Amino acid sequence: MNEFWNNSLSHCPPPFISVRLNYRTALSTCRPGASLWKLEDNIVRPPSYEGTVVRAVAQLEETLSEEMKKLIEAELKRVQQYAEDVTLDPDTASPKLVLSDDGKQVNHGDVRKNLPDNPKRFSQCPIVLGKQSFSSGRFYFEVQVKGKTEWTLGVARESINRKGDITLSPDDGYWTIWLRNGNEYKALDDPSVRLSLKSQPEKVGVFVDYEEGLVSFYDVAAAALIYSFTGCSFTEKLYPYFSPCNNDGGENSTPLIICPTKVRLTAPSPGEVQTLHSLFLIKRTPLLSGAEVSAGRPANENGDIAVTKNKGGFPSSPETDL
Repeated sequence: MNEFWNNSLSHCPPPFISVRLNYRTALSTCRPGASLWKLEDNIVRPPSYEGTVVRAVAQLEETLSEEMKKLIEAELKRVQQYAEDVTLDPDTASPKLVLSDDGKQVNHGDVRKNLPDNPKRFSQCPIVLGKQSFSSGRFYFEVQVKGKTEWTLGVARESINRKGDITLSPDDGYWTIWLRNGNEYKALDDPSVRLSLKSQPEKVGVFVDYEEGLVSFYDVAAAALIYSFTGCSFTEKLYPYFSPCNNDGGENSTPLIICPTKVRLTAPSPGEVQTLHSLFLIKRTPLLSGAEVSAGRPANENGDIAVTKNKGGFPSSPETDL
């Protein structure tokens, strides 16, 4: 028996040498008739590197996360230098919206006011635009959303439809993100993208680079990038877009508040900015199921979003109001 195993195992390469030696030891002490299954107790198996690999990957993820956070913090400081003093335009406000005298706050008032239906006004959906328009360069503004269960923010082009049903999508001239049901975030891209955020933003920063075709949203307190629309083609004036959504029986009565921006003067290097956008594109590549893919959703007077079909041809679940 020993001679058989010596001849058979002599050709085994490492790391099986230790296995071969232990089989020799076990066989030299084996009594006639003993079960060979017990030889497994004497085998010295090669070391497992699984735990080491898992720890290394976790360390790499932690390092990348820390570096990305630093880059985003630097990026946020840079874009805040383009802060503009934005105020709300009462001539565009839906009749159920209530604006503050200084044009910095808006909430849903439930009661429909008797206002002139001028071409600029949104006739049904609870939307208001900023007075200021931008057709070149960069601009940034911040909005407090703390205490709200639903809201929509972004920018819109001048020629958007303002009457009746509104569809939120870049093709229709809207670059927006929203919150619904207290914790459901989505970017109204084409297709729309469900967002998984580590924390709920209390203040949202909106940045536009007109020439670069970029619209980015930031969680200001966390210094985190929420979402970016890239490769946009802007050919007309853009306006800040605000929707406090419906009052929801008082559950969503807190106003949206346009905040003054605390401008910081440090900025990232061009290399850091390029690295940030590269990391962002990797991080934000969506892997969506059929239920998560949807086109822009039209809204009615109550703000309810109609059921549409996704790209697979199946009905998507209805959303709530704008």
